[in-house]
Amino acid sequence: MGLPVEVNPLFLENQYAIQRSLRFRSSATAYLNRTPSVAGNSSAFTFSFWAKRGALGATEYLFDAFQDANNRFYITFLSDNTMQIAQIVSASATLNFQTTAVFRDCSSWYHFIVSINSAASGTQKCRLWINGVENTVWTTSVNASFTTSTWNTTNPHRICQYGGGGANSFDGYFAEVNFIDGLALTQSSFGQYNEFGVWSPRKYGGSYGNNGFYLPFNDPTSATTLCYDRQLGYNDSTKNNWTPNNISTTAGVTYDAMTDVPTPSTIQNVLAGNYCTWNPVNKNATVVTTDANLSANSGATASAHRMIFGSQGFTTPSYFEITTSGGTTGMVSIVGVGQNTTGTADGVYVGSYSKSFGLGYATNAANWYANGATNANGAATNLVDGTWGFAVDPANGKAWVRNTSGNWIGGGDPAAGTLPTFTWTSDGLPWFPIMSFYNVAATFVVILNAGQRSYAFTAPSGFRPLNTNNLPSPTIPNGARVMAATLYQGNGSSVTLSNGANNTLGTTFQPDFIWTKSRSASGFNIVQDSVRGSGYRLITDGTFSENYSATYGTFSPTGFNIGSDLNINTTSVTYIAWQWNAGSGSSTVPSGGSITPTGASINVSAGFSVITYTGTGVAGTLPHGLGAAPSMVITKKTSTSGDEWVIWHTSLSGGNFILLFTTAAQFASTQYTAIPTSLYLNLNTATAVNNNGSSYISYIWAAVSGYSAFGSYTANASTDGPMVFLNFRPRFVLLKNTTRVLDWITYDSSRDLYNTETQQLYPNLSSAEAAGANIDFLSNGFKIRGASGSGINNTSGDVYIYAAFAENPFKFALAR
Repeated sequence: MGLPVEVNPLFLENQYAIQRSLRFRSSATAYLNRTPSVAGNSSAFTFSFWAKRGALGATEYLFDAFQDANNRFYITFLSDNTMQIAQIVSASATLNFQTTAVFRDCSSWYHFIVSINSAASGTQKCRLWINGVENTVWTTSVNASFTTSTWNTTNPHRICQYGGGGANSFDGYFAEVNFIDGLALTQSSFGQYNEFGVWSPRKYGGSYGNNGFYLPFNDPTSATTLCYDRQLGYNDSTKNNWTPNNISTTAGVTYDAMTDVPTPSTIQNVLAGNYCTWNPVNKNATVVTTDANLSANSGATASAHRMIFGSQGFTTPSYFEITTSGGTTGMVSIVGVGQNTTGTADGVYVGSYSKSFGLGYATNAANWYANGATNANGAATNLVDGTWGFAVDPANGKAWVRNTSGNWIGGGDPAAGTLPTFTWTSDGLPWFPIMSFYNVAATFVVILNAGQRSYAFTAPSGFRPLNTNNLPSPTIPNGARVMAATLYQGNGSSVTLSNGANNTLGTTFQPDFIWTKSRSASGFNIVQDSVRGSGYRLITDGTFSENYSATYGTFSPTGFNIGSDLNINTTSVTYIAWQWNAGSGSSTVPSGGSITPTGASINVSAGFSVITYTGTGVAGTLPHGLGAAPSMVITKKTSTSGDEWVIWHTSLSGGNFILLFTTAAQFASTQYTAIPTSLYLNLNTATAVNNNGSSYISYIWAAVSGYSAFGSYTANASTDGPMVFLNFRPRFVLLKNTTRVLDWITYDSSRDLYNTETQQLYPNLSSAEAAGANIDFLSNGFKIRGASGSGINNTSGDVYIYAAFAENPFKFALAR
């Protein structure tokens, strides 16, 4: 075969779409095995593979070369969801690297590259890239005595299972597996950043060495052909094929050759993409997911409603199927579809919501539950097990359900739009597959098919599978175009900063709103904006009036210039600057209200405007220019001190408000005469927002799908806290308990480069950054991980509001 060579990736195609993945079901102890006939290079080699996780919280082997229990090489996910790469020789670790990062996002794909080179020095002996970024922070990094590995010898090798007894099988999906014998390669051989700044697959173009192999899993003719080595594009008996074990290519619920793959950015194939599964981080704590999150069971019998949601929400016509198995007439299972707006998966069931819509079928009683009402609606028989089809058109407020015989209940026709099972007035919110369990034993299993394998019935025309490739094209595919979180260190003199440093493409923009906070020392939260102009500042952790100084810095087309003011530029102190684009200083003032703005900068596509005005002392309307109803408004009097930072948020109760500079809970007020509309803020005569002759500024955000979201969740005081679906991977999250006196809190992906996010800053405090209540950033939202005692983000039963802004929309985002 000759020596392996690394190919310059610039000569390879710019876009590459993976077509298939292989599902590994730990319940079936699925794995691949191979024993090389000759040894390869056991000192230098590279793994590149894409993985989508299923079960969490268990030790799972990804690659294992097993001589005996005391001599082996392996790559694993550990029970704490970190990754370990190790070589054991005579029961001692010669190589042992364990990440600090945890991998708990099951809704999208990770790309891992493990590069081993015993000739390198220190931590360079074992290098790990995650989604194109090298991991440099390790909990453990033992390497001094490493010379050779058990991998690539003539010992038995396994993929996705421990070699010493068949335990610890991986549950999830593998795609595009490359092993290079003889070279320690880097990330550029296997991937690249696409036009949206997301790491994407690239076809490896080099040679593989004697024992190298390429597994694209692209031939589902049989389990054997699925696992052929395709390094030359076809099977050759001289190549390094793998033997499948407990892998099925028989049509049905055990079929393992999936079209669930990382979503391509520009190559469109409605069948290939990142598919919806049951979501193990958005469920009741007792519910158990198996079979790479396509199956779920109750975990234990209990007389309480327990729910699990699908990992994807959809707003366009979509079709999925749910198969139930192992039920009895005494069990209550409710299969269905609904919205995820309650903030909880406990105590309710699909179709029972008082806050949102839902449609569920109770298999034990043949009843439909439609938005809290019981409705037989053609369910004539008491069927416990079978496959149910759901065709849902959220935009037109229609849903159709087909029974286990394949007939549409009530004689409807989704393709024609006639006789739906359930109708509602569309509100634009996404819908999800949902399952509810009540008094159900763990033997009762619910299996989701979103289209990653063949349907039991034919999908109706116009209704697509639930994968991210079929999600609508987002207005803002790369959040770095309009929002940034920039780190810098003070020098006491001046600092010129680009806001492209926190994104993979170096994308920059002129900010219109800059919020700066010291991290390593105490200091004010400083707010500046382009409408009031360079040199003017406000402080969120106080009620001070506007202040001007030339030392506060200036705006620039690619970021900002920091002056010498010690609050934003003390020598050796570290800082974060959050920035938003509101039209790059556009000066068009919106018209039409009774209160005329004195200045404005507006970005309609990003849903953000900065408006200055002079109060009239008379109730009136202030135009904001967004053309959509705001979701959050922050208003501050700038001309005098002593006045609050007043926040209106769409999830506050009734006409309530909350204050940015204090710990206070929400309160009733008359700041507005009515909630904001798509045209105006409806201001009352309150001093904080409309005192006659006083100057004010309002920062106004409207939600933009795939980029920004504003809502609430109900806390549970558990490390398995609420999961908030955003439809994007966040860059910045702001939280506040609305029920009681607690601090505001911010998280961002620049200060914490991997999960779990722990570094907190407080808009109402001048204190330095501190490690505190945990949160995971996910490909489709965030997950609260603060346990009891971390009340700042998870006090049991309390309601928290949030504001979140994206790195990338879920359509393209990878797991974090």
